[in-house]
Amino acid sequence: MQYVRCEVDEGKAYTYTWDDIVFALAPGDRVMLPGNEVQPAPFEGRVIRLLDGPDKNYDGPYKSVLGRA
Repeated sequence: MQYVRCEVDEGKAYTYTWDDIVFALAPGDRVMLPGNEVQPAPFEGRVIRLLDGPDKNYDGPYKSVLGRA
């Protein structure tokens, strides 16, 4: 499993997971992200960096990247 930081809006980025280790994500990849309370429909984001593991300051569940855009 990869932990990826994705830009969802200019200046806003969140951590997501990606389970496909055969086709790993890389910085710059455009991805489809799951909807949320503000944006209920899936939307496009961009991977800005890969993380070694989950965020140390966040204990909640992570949403998964839906696929490449």
